[in-house]
Amino acid sequence: MHHTLRIALGLFVLLALPALALRSPPPNDPDDPHARLERMAREQDPDTLGVGRTLDDLLITPLAGEPRRLSALLAGKKGAVLVMTSTGCPISRKYAPRLGTLERAHTPRGIVFIYINAVAAETPDEMRTHARESGMRGPYVNDRSLTLAQALQARTTSEAFVIDASRRLIYRGAIDDQYAIGATLDRPRRTFLNDALVALETGKPPAIGATWAPGCLLDLPEPARPQPAPADTPTYYGQVAAILAQRCTDCHRAGGTGPFGLETPAHIQGRASMMQAVIRDGLMPPTHGVEPGDGHTFAALRHLPDDERRTLLAWLRAGRPLGDPAPTPALAPLPQTWRIGMPDILLRTQPVTLPADGPLVHTRRILPLGIDTETWIDAIEMRPTDRGTIEHALVWLLAPGQPLPAPDTMPPSRTMLAAYSVSDSLVQWPAGAGVRLPAGAFVVVDFYSRPMGKAMPASLRIAMRPLPTPPMSEVNFTSIVAPPFECLPGDPSTAVDASLTLDQPAQIIAIRPSMRWRGRALTLHAHTPAGGVQPLLAAPHYDTRWQIRYAFAQPQTLPAGTRLAARGIFDNSEANPANPAPNARVTSGPGASDETMLVVIETLSARTE
Repeated sequence: MHHTLRIALGLFVLLALPALALRSPPPNDPDDPHARLERMAREQDPDTLGVGRTLDDLLITPLAGEPRRLSALLAGKKGAVLVMTSTGCPISRKYAPRLGTLERAHTPRGIVFIYINAVAAETPDEMRTHARESGMRGPYVNDRSLTLAQALQARTTSEAFVIDASRRLIYRGAIDDQYAIGATLDRPRRTFLNDALVALETGKPPAIGATWAPGCLLDLPEPARPQPAPADTPTYYGQVAAILAQRCTDCHRAGGTGPFGLETPAHIQGRASMMQAVIRDGLMPPTHGVEPGDGHTFAALRHLPDDERRTLLAWLRAGRPLGDPAPTPALAPLPQTWRIGMPDILLRTQPVTLPADGPLVHTRRILPLGIDTETWIDAIEMRPTDRGTIEHALVWLLAPGQPLPAPDTMPPSRTMLAAYSVSDSLVQWPAGAGVRLPAGAFVVVDFYSRPMGKAMPASLRIAMRPLPTPPMSEVNFTSIVAPPFECLPGDPSTAVDASLTLDQPAQIIAIRPSMRWRGRALTLHAHTPAGGVQPLLAAPHYDTRWQIRYAFAQPQTLPAGTRLAARGIFDNSEANPANPAPNARVTSGPGASDETMLVVIETLSARTE
């Protein structure tokens, strides 16, 4: 099919007076329906957060070594930093190597580093591996009892507490401002923890005494609160297990793509507050805010219906009652190899060596498919060689004779076969349909990799499943591509429009929007020749971490002359937690620091010989 493109979480904490300690919920309290999860580091009032008070002489019981009082660890030292950490929280994992680096730099200057893991679902073996691989040499405490977390009134899995030799708290909060929930700056702009340690070492007070530390919310014992009637309380076995199995555990399971499992009640221990927050705020499951309806339905949409959302939140708030034991939904076993079966076409990009730190890295690789005859495929699957290294990737088809694209341009075919992200790594086209790969074809792979705190390679593997015979229907691709545009520094709402006009009737089977860090919302409408307007997609909360393909439950049939109009909204302001460089002028392009607006349209037509 040929188309004509027309680019037309204050909590009073740390040794505060007991009468005040838990009087009001923190601004990111997941139980507060009016709160929003704090996603970025920001300065806070140190006086209301206990800065300046003296810690009790806490008992530090590490995984290895004898228990010692805090005063003993501080003997002959200038001070210490107690850092909350986690093996499963993505932000904690990113910060772990940096903490190891900070420890090596400041230990010779008289600073003791103490690591505290208060997530009950994480095992001692996981903690030992975490400490070893991250270069954490100081005491690492399994605080399953929450003794230290409660004494500190710690809030997240990345919060740091700096004390002087007399155990006086001089700073609490974020390590720096590089990592946020759902976002990463190219480099830290403010190094809070290092600055506080340098101040301590030189006998000066830190310029900033308290900040919010983005990370996974910690589960601390809560004050007594009214409980709903037992008959009204959801239970794990009664309702929750089935919801988790249907909506969450496809990714959040052993061997899955999620950072931790949710298969059993034990997996949720220490993670309930964060679960509440991301469910309440609609961050999970990822959908870009797309809701079912608008005259069509999407197949396999990760939508969490309102009644299920209320059930999960009520269960989490009520203390996660188990209810009467009952069989839980069985999880289908994960395949030991590829989900599409042993592929006949298997590609691997040449790896790029990621630095230990720095901005997102864009890499382009051009790979021959290695087929000398026309081949039809009905599925494609993608996996990074090292989990977590590749944030997202775009896979384009390049036919023989088409010019190789310049590094800063889009492939000329604009045929994007698939996109990879942690939640979306597999495409299977409808039964009886397939994608034609010409003999001698290539794929162009654009992948975007995130430094992981240590130097390591990043590479993408791509598997395709050929059909034994040509299918009845052919899947075609075309793209709505925005004209060149720019986002000015600080602009919170740059609107970008692009359109495509169908020159013949079309059956649309799927659409895939793609923007980057500043893309905040996208809509797609079909304007028919008769004057009708049909909404096809409304994604009000776009998040580039999820490259989601929206497959229609039934093909959307549109007449020739229909104009498909896309509008993207880009937020280049500091208020956008995902903005890696809000003071930069941004232009469109394929680079990691560029922006883009692309909507891939998949259509179905009868196969022609």
